[in-house]
Amino acid sequence: MASMLQNQAWYSIIGYLYVKTNGGAFSLLKSRKRMFFALDESKNLLNSYKDEMDFLKKKKPLEKIRLDQAACTLGENSETEFVIHVDGRKLEFDAENEQSANKWFNALQHRRENVEMITTVRRKKIQQPEAIRFETTSSGSDCEDDSCANDGKTEFTGALKTKVTLWTHSKLIS
Repeated sequence: MASMLQNQAWYSIIGYLYVKTNGGAFSLLKSRKRMFFALDESKNLLNSYKDEMDFLKKKKPLEKIRLDQAACTLGENSETEFVIHVDGRKLEFDAENEQSANKWFNALQHRRENVEMITTVRRKKIQQPEAIRFETTSSGSDCEDDSCANDGKTEFTGALKTKVTLWTHSKLIS
């Protein structure tokens, strides 16, 4: 069961986009090619397919664009254009309409925010102490009889030299 879940992808948005490609020797001429794209949130990839049938048949993507360090900006030429900047490349996309462009742009931005949040959480986990040393000391008896146990303080010292002192006082019931 666990291996099945690991192999499953979670797509936040799928659909057709036009990708702008260089026109060969004439770099000023750009052609648009209609392709099917799927934003795989589980692997942080933007997968491209020839068409929707290839995606539904679970064929291997034509290209997997890693989005770990990617940024998405709005295009300059139209309301349907957005650009993904990744690995020194500038990938220009054109949606079929403004609503579709907004959905794609928002999904890519949301993914970016999630990646930043996960990265922050991972950094905080790295900074947590790896080892904790316990020291228990007993103070004078605050009890009228010998029915108190673990009366005193417990000190925790972590790898970051942070010292936390907990005062404890418990009454034994006989």
